[in-house]
Amino acid sequence: MNKIKKLNLANLPTKIERLNRLSKELGKNIYIKRDDQTGIEVSGNKIRKLEYAVAEALERGSDYLITCGGIQSNHCRATAAVAAKLGLGAYLVLRGDEATPVEGNLFLDKILGANIKFVTSEEYKNNRMEIMESIKKELDNQGPQGIHNS
Repeated sequence: MNKIKKLNLANLPTKIERLNRLSKELGKNIYIKRDDQTGIEVSGNKIRKLEYAVAEALERGSDYLITCGGIQSNHCRATAAVAAKLGLGAYLVLRGDEATPVEGNLFLDKILGANIKFVTSEEYKNNRMEIMESIKKELDNQGPQGIHNS
């Protein structure tokens, strides 16, 4: 049986904390898993999924990570951060307008060196897989250096 491969990218294990006031108010012991402490650039559950997906990408010899999401996507930001950390390229297909102010996750995506393609809501809904496949083909044709236009 093949063992599922995974990278260790998150600051784990994260703490489990008792919520004292809420526990008292409800008369039950209430706890919270602090996945916000996995790492500022990759916080939350996004990094757990990426530990497996990126391990698979590396095993396949990938030079780039391509993904999609909204213009302020936490998943896209985490993907860009992991790519930068591992020396990979990142290409993000973002649903939104290129004229959007560069702030929040979009700002971080750019700082992390991600290439970005903005698409309309309609394109995202109907064609995002084809758009990402087209980017993959373009990157494959350019070789390991890929596209660097951010």
